[in-house]
Amino acid sequence: MNRRADQKFVIMGVFLLVAVIFILRLFYVQVIDDSYKLFSDENVLRKITEYPARGLMYDRNGKLVVYNEASYDLRVVPGSVELK
Repeated sequence: MNRRADQKFVIMGVFLLVAVIFILRLFYVQVIDDSYKLFSDENVLRKITEYPARGLMYDRNGKLVVYNEASYDLRVVPGSVELK
């Protein structure tokens, strides 16, 4: 082989080696090492439903018709209640 072909194979070999190292590093970070997963679990967005206070409504005479009143939901799972 001539010198030009040898250089081409050396350059291709270097690029192939870098690509294999890069792929192995990605595999290690995503599959084997769980520190990034634990870090990302702490930074996840939390969806919280926040119900806005509705406005007070008055009729044309200025009399209060609708007002805000807090309401709560209570849910009980029978299996989690201890009977004494």
